[in-house]
Amino acid sequence: SMIYCHKALKLYKDSAKIQFILGDLYYRGVKKLRNDVKAKNYFLHVIKKNPEHVQALVSLSVLYFKHNNKVKAKIFAKTALKFEPNNARARKILRYIK
Repeated sequence: SMIYCHKALKLYKDSAKIQFILGDLYYRGVKKLRNDVKAKNYFLHVIKKNPEHVQALVSLSVLYFKHNNKVKAKIFAKTALKFEPNNARARKILRYIK
């Protein structure tokens, strides 16, 4: 499915939805294809196009937390909670950081 997403992105370069799917595939997809840097970059593109994209904000928070960047993890989790105050993943990250 990653191949098709890349092909679709060539056709629809500005699609935040396709960029989110690619980010998610690189983040949580097949183990040998996982790439946190590519995932982060796709998620950053998504929030650049849609700053209220809670799933991308939370995914960035989790990635930054995973790589021990608690400052950025906290920023993205708090931003996600502004748009979705009951988001369990964002709340969980903030609990781990404190």
